[in-house]
This record gives sequence, C-alpha cells and structure tokens, in this order.
Amino acid sequence: MELVPNGTLITATPERRRAQALRTARPVVRAVQPDDDMRARLRPEHAENPDSLVSARSELALLRTAARELLHGMRSGA
Repeated sequence: MELVPNGTLITATPERRRAQALRTARPVVRAVQPDDDMRARLRPEHAENPDSLVSARSELALLRTAARELLHGMRSGA
C-alpha cells in the first residue's frame, strides 16, 4: 500500500485532496478489516455511530501524520 501517492501529499485543489484522502483510506480500511462480508455487516453500525466515525477520522489523521513524517525523513535522508 502506497501511503504517500506520487511521493507528495500536496494537491492542486481541496477536491483533489479529498479524493486522495479517500484513495488512501480505503486500503487502510481493507487492511484493518480484510473480510468483505464483515465490513458490509459493520458499515451500517459505523455510519450511524458518531463515536465510530470520530475514531476512524482520528486513526486516519494519525496515518497521515506518519506518512508526512516518513516522506520528510526520505527527503532529508534520515
């Protein structure tokens, strides 16, 4: 899974940034819950539970931070 598509997190527009975030999030969700049937069964519960959505958002923010740090380390030679 490519955490930093095309080696950058910078996009030309907010719409492209959102699309990039979704492209990054989907493989993460599949990695966390690889069973398609289980994801389908849990989706309605997650969609109606604000705590679940906030938790998912927090996890994505952590992944983005990790990706930025990784990219920064790669660019600085660390």
